[in-house]
Amino acid sequence: MNTESDALGRVLHAAVSDVDTPLGFAEAALRKGKQRRKRVRAAMVGTALAITAMVGGLVSSVPVWLADSENVTPASDPRLGRPTGGDLAGDAELLSQSRILWNRELKALLDRLLSNAPAGCWDALGEPHVYWSGRTGAGPASVVMQAIRTTDSCFAHIARGEFTAVGLIGTDSTGKGVHLLGVTLKGAANSEEEVFLFGPDDNTVVALQESGARYYSRRAEVQADGKVTRDWHALSYRDGVATVVIPPAEPRPQPQNDPAFAKRTQAQPGATVPPEDRVRPFSTARSRGMVTGHGNVGYFGWLNLQGHLGGPRLEFAERLRRFNDVLDRMGYSDPAFRGAARARPGELTLIPMAPAGRQGESPSTLQGVTPGLAGGWHVTAVLPDGRTVIVGEEPINNSVHTYAVLWRGDVVDQVIHGAPAERDPVLPVNIRMPDGQGWIVARQGAKLKWRSTTGVWTDLPGDAALLPADAEMVNVTAPGIPSTNVTLGT
Repeated sequence: MNTESDALGRVLHAAVSDVDTPLGFAEAALRKGKQRRKRVRAAMVGTALAITAMVGGLVSSVPVWLADSENVTPASDPRLGRPTGGDLAGDAELLSQSRILWNRELKALLDRLLSNAPAGCWDALGEPHVYWSGRTGAGPASVVMQAIRTTDSCFAHIARGEFTAVGLIGTDSTGKGVHLLGVTLKGAANSEEEVFLFGPDDNTVVALQESGARYYSRRAEVQADGKVTRDWHALSYRDGVATVVIPPAEPRPQPQNDPAFAKRTQAQPGATVPPEDRVRPFSTARSRGMVTGHGNVGYFGWLNLQGHLGGPRLEFAERLRRFNDVLDRMGYSDPAFRGAARARPGELTLIPMAPAGRQGESPSTLQGVTPGLAGGWHVTAVLPDGRTVIVGEEPINNSVHTYAVLWRGDVVDQVIHGAPAERDPVLPVNIRMPDGQGWIVARQGAKLKWRSTTGVWTDLPGDAALLPADAEMVNVTAPGIPSTNVTLGT
């Protein structure tokens, strides 16, 4: 056994050390136990099943939620019967312990990620199959698959039928233990494809060929004018799997990487990736965040900002449509996600918010922020010269960027890129309006006051404001933030 897989094998062995059974006994007992139950139900099979009479019952490493069925597999997925691929495919101990760990953690992760359904939503059919096991930039990893059947206990939004659960077992970059890091169940509920991101900052890619992903982009690049582009690189597959290590972004901690995947490359760096060419990856940092209570979703989640400062009062859906349409059409949003909902399914309210931290870190500088929808807040105002403005957020590279869109009547006049919010975490929204039209500032739940060069402080009635052009400083007091002066324009 090589050094890397031996190390992972030792960790996996520790993870299942409370199961006092010989190596491989769990799988054998499951198989034979099913045969024994079938003999009880249907004695007519006679001799073929009588062989199992001496076999003991199921051991504790096999969960009771496994279905009483044969090795039923979706007929359309031949991968469940293929030999294991990868450069660690011959490591029998690693493969066996990966299956045991899959049995232990699959149900809880499915319930958490896909449905929050009551007990009994999922039946696992047959035995798990290690499709691939190999070395990656984040250590040895295994891709495991199993046929899954939904039951009548599932909520209505969960599709009924049989599906292939595909998951990645590897080292959790936060807790350093070996776990089932993520699982997709394409067609049942979640929309992620079989492309897994894991390791520090989700910088290691394990992509399955069936995902359709042929190109990847490391991150979006925000240009000096605020417009956003991406460069694309080809994925190389072997044994049905491609692995890539994405170098960390510099300078750290910002900007961050935000990998994207596509079925076809784009002619221009700023060209929009058509929806039919997009391949949505599975971030194991997010799934582990749901389990461990740490994570980062890359937006504020403000739901109660007092953002209407004047002009027509637009409904949320109309504000969102007008703001996002302009960013998409004029190139100010990530080309890999233009036209897609900013609020990603399954990633909205289950992970504690930490917009200023990196994946897996506790909330740090942007404190007092509540979970909610990406783009769920706006500041709307009428400027002194009559133009109207909507200020909102755009998540780029797991970071919050603020933009202001200005209109003259119904015609877009200008788009202003504020900056990544991390540059001023105490007052993350502070954007200078053009042509001497003032400043828009905001922080949900904060008490704000401002002063000009005269030095006289003026209290503000809410947590968002349009300030005059000569405003020089804003004082912010918020939960977790002591009274702090922020100089505008620095």
